[in-house]
Parts: sequence; structure tokens; C-alpha cells
Amino acid sequence: MINTGKKLEEIISMLNNFRSEIGALSSLGLLNINKHAENFIKRILNLTFNLELDNLNDGKSNYPGLDLGDTYQNIAFQITATKTSEKIDETLKTCLKFKHYEVFSTIKVFILTSKQTSYTIKTNTEPHFLFSFAKNIIDFDDLFKTIEHLDPIKMNALFEYLKIELKQTVDALHGNDIELNECLLETVKTRDQLGLNNHCHWQANLKLISEKISVPEIHRRLNEFLPNAATKNMYLATFNEILRKSHSRTEIAYESNPEGTHDENYYYGNALQIRESSISIERVNYTDREIFLNLLPEMISLITSILFFAKYAKGNFEIEITIQFESNTTLYFNPVRSLVHEQVFNTFILDSPFNLALSISDVHVETLTDLLQKIMDAFIAKGTSIISSNPFFEVKRDTTGFVIGNIKSALDVQ
Repeated sequence: MINTGKKLEEIISMLNNFRSEIGALSSLGLLNINKHAENFIKRILNLTFNLELDNLNDGKSNYPGLDLGDTYQNIAFQITATKTSEKIDETLKTCLKFKHYEVFSTIKVFILTSKQTSYTIKTNTEPHFLFSFAKNIIDFDDLFKTIEHLDPIKMNALFEYLKIELKQTVDALHGNDIELNECLLETVKTRDQLGLNNHCHWQANLKLISEKISVPEIHRRLNEFLPNAATKNMYLATFNEILRKSHSRTEIAYESNPEGTHDENYYYGNALQIRESSISIERVNYTDREIFLNLLPEMISLITSILFFAKYAKGNFEIEITIQFESNTTLYFNPVRSLVHEQVFNTFILDSPFNLALSISDVHVETLTDLLQKIMDAFIAKGTSIISSNPFFEVKRDTTGFVIGNIKSALDVQ
């Protein structure tokens, strides 16, 4: 196990590497990098300063000039790669113009590169709020001073978060087509609360891009599509009003507390989010050993959501799908009761992290089978087998197609 001092060194190294990536891309004029960095930085600031920051650019809020905010502790941040005095003045003028100080009494600017040694700020923010460049403008060097004094549990949570998310965020900065999505479940925090070491996290995001469907309409239609508790439990178990965590006209969130299984020290949690024209599904498994998954609940909920959008779309449709799948330990595919194969002659492990982005415009059995094959491409053979020398997992298309056909019939989708 890595000790606290070593973890601190690795945290500083990882964040300095991230800062270097930001600096290089910023010098090329790629200012949109801030959008990719906001959610990544949000979790880091929350862990470091014990905050509950939300992304203010997610469509639910209207705070021009600000990116992250905690309405409980009344603090907000702008996240930027531009470190100049002019940029700070511009931010402060915007905050005064829109009276953000009425909600956020403390406003800070986080510089993704390195802040200047001094600033000439012309904007007077008093008496509305105090702003000092020495205290309210921070960068990674300031962050390191606080991280150094974190308790071991928080430092470990930050260390694990960076190991999981840093590579994907950097890939996005370099133009990866897969847009990173904010997670609903706090994987590392929950895992630590359970006293376990290992987890795997699955997230599937679906967006109907051919038309707009409001959140209330999706909610009504989902209840028509899955008309009783038994059907919901079979095809989209988290769509259960008992599990509803929050709701508004723009978002409904469902989340189940970690549930134990017949295996000792093995838990799982689920989440579902509905936004305009989109459904997001998450599932996390927690344990203290290696993980074996058949991906049955993940695939069933994914196919169900696809069929839902296909059934209620008006005419031709296009569904954009992104999948993120990662584990911090060895994850084996278990064929027992799986949707894609009943028996395999080799051992297949997840090549983590795995990202997939694609769109579909029909729900033919062949199309959905192809989708499941692309998901199973995340698994590679651990070694060679006398019976099978294939290094990749092959979906058994006939039985998989048969099951998909049965799901379509049960949900009355042609």
C-alpha cells in the first residue's frame, strides 16, 4: 500500500502534468479547454476544501462569469487558463453587473496554469464583496499547500480520483471525440465509507439528438413504456419513485443506496438521471477483491433506454450514445446469465478505462447486437487457450439476437 507521503508526491506530480497540458493547449489558443476542465477541477476543490460545488454551466443556473458554486457555503469559482489582470477585472465586472454577490459572498478565480506574482486590479468590488488577489486568486501551487495537510482518508480519495479521471480528462483536452460526463454516484467516497478497496463504474449516456423531449414528457412516457412495477424492475430498475433523489423541470435524479449481495463485502449502487432528450444510467460495484461481472443489468437498462427513445421519436431518429467503464482492480467477464455468451473458453479482463461513443438510427436486432459487440471489445484475453486463440471477446450473435428480439417484443417495439 502506498503511504501518505508517497501519495502526496504522486498527487502533485499528476496535477503538475495536468497543468502542463493546459498550458501547452492554452498557448495554441484552445480556450475551450476550460469546459473540459471544470468538472475535473470541481471534484478536486470539493475534496481539498470540503465544499459542495456544483457546475454552474449545466443549464440549471445562470451565473455568467462563474463556473462552480456552493450555495451552502456561498462561495463560487471561475476556472480559467488566462491569468492576466484584464481577465480578473472582466470577471469582477461581470459579477457586479449580475449581482452574483447576492448569492456568493466569496468569489475566487482558479488559474489552471500559474498565476502572476502580482496583479493590478482596477475594479472596486466593495461594499458588495471583498476581493484580494493574494487570497482570492489561486492556482495549483496554493492547492498543494492545502492538500499537504489533508487527513489520510481525503488524500486517498483525491489520489484515487486522479488515477481514474486524469487520463480521460487529458484525452478530452486533446480532442477526444468522447465527451466526459459528470458522474452521479460518488464512487470513491462511497467505497471508502463501506471500508472496501475496489470498485468498477459503468456509465451510459443516451441523447436523442433528432428532436427535443422535455423532462416531464420523458417521465410520463417512461411510465407508459414501463407501466407497472414488475416491468420497471425487470428493464429499468432504478426508475422507481421511491429512489427519486431530486426533481425539477430540467432534471430528475434517482439513486439507490449501496445494496449488499449474498457475497460478503460485495455491494452495488445504481443511479438514473433524466434531462431534456437524454437518459443517463450508472452502476457501481464495490468489493475488497477481484470483480466478476456478466453486465446483464447494464446491458438490459441500456437496450431498454434505446428502445424507449426509438418508440417515442417522431419519424426518423438518431440516438447519441457514450459509455464510460472503468475499474481500479482486475475485472473479469463472467458469462453466467450474460446477454452475449453462455460459455467462453478463455479468461477475459476489462482493459480499463474503456470509452465508447457512437450514434444509432435504427433498433434492428443486428444493430443492437453490433452495439453489444463494441462494448465487449473492452475485454481482452488474459492469455491463450487450447480451445480458443482469439485475443478479443466474440459475442454469440444468434443467442444474443434472440434475447434482444424478445426484449423488443416484450416492450412492444418493432
